[in-house]
Amino acid sequence: MQKIYTRGRSVSQGGLTLGVIGLAVFLLLSVSQHVGASSCGPGAHWVDTCASGTDTIPSSVGTLKIDLNFDGVADMTVNLTNSGPTTVFRGPGAPHQIDTEMVSLQLIGGGLTVNAGDGIGNLLCDGPLCSPGAIIEQGGNSALADSFFDVFFEILGTPVGRLHNNVPLHIEAVIDRVPPPVGTAYDPLPPCPQQEGCLLFDDNNDRVAQLVDPTHHLITPEPSTLLLLGSGLAGIIGLVIRRRLSQKA
Repeated sequence: MQKIYTRGRSVSQGGLTLGVIGLAVFLLLSVSQHVGASSCGPGAHWVDTCASGTDTIPSSVGTLKIDLNFDGVADMTVNLTNSGPTTVFRGPGAPHQIDTEMVSLQLIGGGLTVNAGDGIGNLLCDGPLCSPGAIIEQGGNSALADSFFDVFFEILGTPVGRLHNNVPLHIEAVIDRVPPPVGTAYDPLPPCPQQEGCLLFDDNNDRVAQLVDPTHHLITPEPSTLLLLGSGLAGIIGLVIRRRLSQKA
C-alpha cells in the first residue's frame, strides 16, 4: 500500500481515503441537522405523529413595503435576506394539530433590520416579540396542513426610527411537511394593510406607518442538494489527494 510521507510521519492512502469519506459524511450530517433534526411528512396524517423538534431554516428572502402616509402606496420598498437562520420550535403532534413558535427571525436589507421571536423555544411568550403559531391538518386533505404564525416584530433603521406592531401580524402558508419545502411563502392573511398587524408604531406608540404587501419566502436546501454538497466535498478533497500523490511519485 502506497504511503504519503509528510514532516516525518507516514499516512496510508487507505486510511486517508477513509478519513476523507468520514469528513464528507460528517459535513453532510452537520448540514442535515442544521436544516432540521426531526422532519415530518409528506404523507397522510403526518401532523398526528410528528415528534417535537426545532426546525432551522438556513435561508429566506422577503420584500418589505412601508407606507408612511397611509395612502396605500409604498413609500419604501426594501428587499431583505436573513442575516442568520430562522428558527421554529414545534411541540409534539396531536390529533390534527402541532403548536409552533417562531423563535428567531432576522432579515436585513437597504439599511433596515427586521427582528421577530423571543429567542426561547418553549411555546410560551418570554418577550415582546413572541410569535406563536400552529400547523393544522386540512379537513379535506390529510396530506396538507395550514401553517400560521402571529408575529410580533420590530423594524430598525427607518427614516422615522424604530417601528413595531401592537397587534401580531397573521401570516399563513400551506405545507405538506416540516421543515417546509423550497419556495414556501408565508403571506399575511388578510393581506396588508387590511389587518391591524400591518400598522406600525414608533417608540412613543404613535401610529406612523403601515405595511403594504410584505412577503417572506423560505429557501430550504432539499435532500438532493445536501447529497450533492457531500459528494462535492468528497470529490474536491479526493482531487487534492490525487494531485499530492502524483507529485510524490
